[in-house]
Amino acid sequence: MRFVQHLSVSTALFLFLAGCATGSDSERSDQRGPYGEIGHASLPTKDARNLGVPWEKDFGASAAIKTGDTIYVAAQMSYDETGKIVGVGDLEAQMRQAYANVKKVLGYYGIGMDRVVEEVIFVTDMKTALAAAARVRADAYAGSPMVASTILQVSQLPVPNTLVEIKVTAKAPPTSVEKGSDKSSSQRSKGSQTTKGGRYEDP
Repeated sequence: MRFVQHLSVSTALFLFLAGCATGSDSERSDQRGPYGEIGHASLPTKDARNLGVPWEKDFGASAAIKTGDTIYVAAQMSYDETGKIVGVGDLEAQMRQAYANVKKVLGYYGIGMDRVVEEVIFVTDMKTALAAAARVRADAYAGSPMVASTILQVSQLPVPNTLVEIKVTAKAPPTSVEKGSDKSSSQRSKGSQTTKGGRYEDP
């Protein structure tokens, strides 16, 4: 009889602890973190901008995403506003245009190249890239390229005739006002979509 009572109490304690550890679905959803993990319910606000080139829509990607005070600029290539690659066969010219596109994307958030904290440069010819990089980067960063920089040689880039891609991460000032936008941050966070030129249109 004592053994049965002891077993019943132990079983009840186990079930109670299991219930506390598992919780209901609603309780778990209230604890999900910023990327859906357990911990907090909200998701990060994503402020997306595009240059309007064809493959952004075809591939389903944005030129840049801002979350908090961090701006992630996707690898930019040497294309013009129509998406045509310029400087074919000229790595230095392509590198300059890629930096120009990075600068243009950052401008949509009201900041410049001085806010860049990290860059990654992908090239198909390391020797030629290193010969050109110092002067091109000095021009792109107005003579002071104080960023964490990585350069990598790859065998191929996704668009034909592309010799270089440059991606950067930048930090926006806490009170920065986005260029070309008169909407509040609360309005921009409501599932906004981008159009050519980085401007928002509510769906």
